[in-house]
Amino acid sequence: CSPAADVLPFRRRTREPDVSYRTILVDFNDSRRARKLLRHAAEIARPFEARLIGLHVSPTFHGRVVDPDYPHIPALEGLKFSRDEEADHLRSIFDEVTSSERFCGAFRSITAQRSAPAQIVLGRARAADLIIASQADSEWPLSKLLDCSDRLVVESGRPVLMVPNANDRPALPKMAIVSWNQSREATRAMFEALP
Repeated sequence: CSPAADVLPFRRRTREPDVSYRTILVDFNDSRRARKLLRHAAEIARPFEARLIGLHVSPTFHGRVVDPDYPHIPALEGLKFSRDEEADHLRSIFDEVTSSERFCGAFRSITAQRSAPAQIVLGRARAADLIIASQADSEWPLSKLLDCSDRLVVESGRPVLMVPNANDRPALPKMAIVSWNQSREATRAMFEALP
């Protein structure tokens, strides 16, 4: 066995893996932030020709507290919120932005009947290669119920791109800064952010 034979398999194993995002899930919950969120999602889906899934999960309002995790939120009486109208509006924004793109787009609207909307989003998010969500908006009355980007980061086990509310820069920056503590979690996050 020659020395070159020992080196060759090692070189093959250390070649950079081909990584890409095939399925990108966008958490839609607020039509005011939907276009900005979709612009970022389309910018990332385009080079990968990824499947872009827009997910809108709405709560069920029965004139009582909606979510036991947030008992301080009343039943939102007097708030002119129409679940179906919001879903239709989000679908039209999704179709408008994605109709001229080469990647495949699909919009899903789900009503949370027996669980919190965040639980449904988390369940669907675990099947995606990348999740794109808006930063929580403390000035929006439904934020504590529908904004779940912080939970997606911690509980989904998938990479999450959180789009800031105040920032209107491109989704893919020219430079990235990495905080590194040599842990298993940091290694996985770094690998999944490579694309």
